[in-house]
Amino acid sequence: MLLQIYDSTWKDHLYAMDQLRETIGLQGYAQKDPRIEFKHRGSLLFQEFMKGIRDRVTDMIFKVRLQQAFVMKNVYTNPVESYQRQNSYGVATSAAAQEARAERAALAENAGPPPEDVKIATIVNEKPKVGRNDPCPCGSGKKYKQCCGTVA
Repeated sequence: MLLQIYDSTWKDHLYAMDQLRETIGLQGYAQKDPRIEFKHRGSLLFQEFMKGIRDRVTDMIFKVRLQQAFVMKNVYTNPVESYQRQNSYGVATSAAAQEARAERAALAENAGPPPEDVKIATIVNEKPKVGRNDPCPCGSGKKYKQCCGTVA
């Protein structure tokens, strides 16, 4: 639950920061430095983000109700069945997911190791490598670094 709260609150915070970034340029019209305003408002948004996490976690803690009798009854009635219904992370899975996992395991066993006599071909460039200061192969007459070799 905590991870879900952190995730959703973080997404909301990133969305708010994106909105702030898009609108902060208008502060220039008010004779304010946009960078300083962005830092100030970003700091306020982050404080609001942290307060929101605290509030949501506190709300969750006070609203949660444990049903210990129900949990204990289901876990300990049949431990083998309970274990079979859980994956490696301890999360219960459906019958369809268990069937799909069994099919993947069967396919992996039937595939076997790859054949050893297959050689992997080495990749060889067809054309020689063009140097940075060589003429561009496109025929423009410019150096490669100022024509097709520019890094944008």
